[in-house]
Amino acid sequence: MKKTLVITLCILSMTQMMSAQNYKVKKGELLKDKEPIGHFYGKRNLIKQEEIRLVQNGDTTLRINDKKEGLVPELKKYIIYTLEFPQLNEVIKAQTVYGLPSEKMIIKYILTENGIHLYKEGFKKEEIEAAKNMEGVTGATETLDKIAKSRKFWTDNLNNKALAADVFDEIKITTVASTGYNRPDNLPKHAIYLVWLEISNKDVKEKYASEEKNTRYLIGAITREKVASEHANIRKDDLKIYRRLMNPVMDGENEIEYSPVGYVDLDDTFDKEKMILYTTGEQVKYGYNERLEFIDNVYNMILTLQEMNLY
Repeated sequence: MKKTLVITLCILSMTQMMSAQNYKVKKGELLKDKEPIGHFYGKRNLIKQEEIRLVQNGDTTLRINDKKEGLVPELKKYIIYTLEFPQLNEVIKAQTVYGLPSEKMIIKYILTENGIHLYKEGFKKEEIEAAKNMEGVTGATETLDKIAKSRKFWTDNLNNKALAADVFDEIKITTVASTGYNRPDNLPKHAIYLVWLEISNKDVKEKYASEEKNTRYLIGAITREKVASEHANIRKDDLKIYRRLMNPVMDGENEIEYSPVGYVDLDDTFDKEKMILYTTGEQVKYGYNERLEFIDNVYNMILTLQEMNLY
């Protein structure tokens, strides 16, 4: 039984290798069995991934775009490839865990792996229809549905955010440790900072204090989970900005009082200058400056969210 399984796997592996070797891309020119059948336009490498087009017989037969999805820790990361076949009026989406930096890899892992082959005259509609039932394509649909459901939950919570009177008009950030025995309840795990709205007008602030009213209002929290373990091969430095909710909500079986709004991967050299929005998955710059103190960069994140009416 084991011998049969090994032989089968070897045959499958050899078949995949032969299939991959049928296609070559040289300076954009697509060759199948050494015969030119089209030309790719658009740059794709480890640094830059832009839309690529396959032109055959003077017509665009394929457009490929990719987008990173599920970039926040609560979701699983995938690269979703959108394949548009203009001649056939068909569009499908396929997913991979890792980005594909070359046209040949896209052909192998996105097209042929899902049963779509390239022909001199273009593509076959029946193969695209069949691909819609392949795991790589159905998986993309399921992934995008889960992401959309999660984003709707986070977006809905924005309308449930804790509000303060207009006199509370100044953002202040304090450490959780500074609250001592007055630490707020139900804070998110790994909370290191609290976000407050305070009264900037000195006279009004003194009036509130004389009447024994609160002079600041808690509106959010910031968490940082930093792990570096060579033994477990784990390394991460995640920062999240939470908005305090006016009324706690249920997330599955858990009641939550704080909902995530923004996320920054501080361990990523390229992406730590961008904040990912939980509501859309969009990456936005927040004015990161490596010369600033850490808390000042956090403050810039809050201001960016405020300007977008998300905080």
